[in-house]
Amino acid sequence: MEKFKFSIQREDLILILFFIVLLFLDHSFKMWIYQVRPGYPLSIFGHRVLAMQLIPDYGVNLVSVDYQITRVFLHSFSFGIFSILYTSFCFFFLRRSGNFWLRFFLTLAAVGVTSNTWDYFSYGFFIKYFQLMIIPSKTIAFNFSGVYIFVGLFLALRYFIGNRKVLWLYNNQRKVLRIINPRFQYGLGFIFVMVVSLATIFNTLFFYSLMSDVIPRSVFKTKVLSILAYGMVPIVLTLGSLCFIFGLFLAHRISGPIYALEKYIDDLKEGQNRKFRLRENDYHREIERIAAKIRTVIKKS
Repeated sequence: MEKFKFSIQREDLILILFFIVLLFLDHSFKMWIYQVRPGYPLSIFGHRVLAMQLIPDYGVNLVSVDYQITRVFLHSFSFGIFSILYTSFCFFFLRRSGNFWLRFFLTLAAVGVTSNTWDYFSYGFFIKYFQLMIIPSKTIAFNFSGVYIFVGLFLALRYFIGNRKVLWLYNNQRKVLRIINPRFQYGLGFIFVMVVSLATIFNTLFFYSLMSDVIPRSVFKTKVLSILAYGMVPIVLTLGSLCFIFGLFLAHRISGPIYALEKYIDDLKEGQNRKFRLRENDYHREIERIAAKIRTVIKKS
C-alpha cells in the first residue's frame, strides 16, 4: 500500500476528524432507528432474508448478578481500558510515518466500540437494526458498529502481519524501551500513577457522596455504593499500572536523546566520525542540530 504523504500532525488531525464524523453519523442513524422503529423486510422468493428493525441487545452479563449497575460498571471499566490502549497506541506508540493505515484501521474499530458503548450508556442496551436470516430458525442481529469493529480489526491484523518488521523496528539499533536514567524514568512513571490515582479516588468520593444523598435508603442503594467503593480498587490498580508503563516509555523518549548525545560525543573523542540521528518519535529533535555543531567544532579543533 502506497505510503501516505501527509505529515504526522496532519495524520493525527485526519484520524480525529474521521473518528468524530463517523461516530456522529453512526449514532445519528441509531437515534433514528430508536425513534422511528422501522420494519423493512427484504424477501427473496417469498422468504425473509434481511430485515431492518430495532433489536435491543443488553450484552453479556459477566457475573451472576441481576443488578444493572454492575453491568454498567463492567462496560464503563472495559471501555475506559480500551480508550487508554487505543489512544496510547494510535497517538503515541504507532505515531510515526508509514503507520497511517494501521492507525486508520484501528480508529475504524474504535468508532464501532465507542458507538456501541454510547448506546449502552444512553439507552441501557446496544442498538442493533439488521436481522439476517441464515436458516428459518437462526438469525443474526448486527449493526454498522459491529461491521466497523470486524473490518477494522481484520484489516489492522492483516496490515500488522504484512509490515511487522517495519512496525517493530527490527533494524533500529536502539531498543524501544531501556532504563538508562532510572531516577528520571521511574520518577516520571510514579508521578503519572499518583496523578491518575488521586483523580480517580476524588471522582469516586464525589459520586459516592452524591449517590448517598440522592438515592433513597434501600437495599439497592447499599448495592450501588458497595459496587462504587469496591470498584474503585481495580480501576486505580489497572489505570495506575498502565500509566506507569506509559510514563516509562515517555521518559525513555525524553532521556534517550540525551543519552545518545553523550555516547555520540564519546565516539567523536575516540575519532569515530559518524552522523548523529534520533529515532523518528524521540523528543528533543533539536539535539540533532546541536550534535552537528559539536561535530563541526571538533573537526576544526
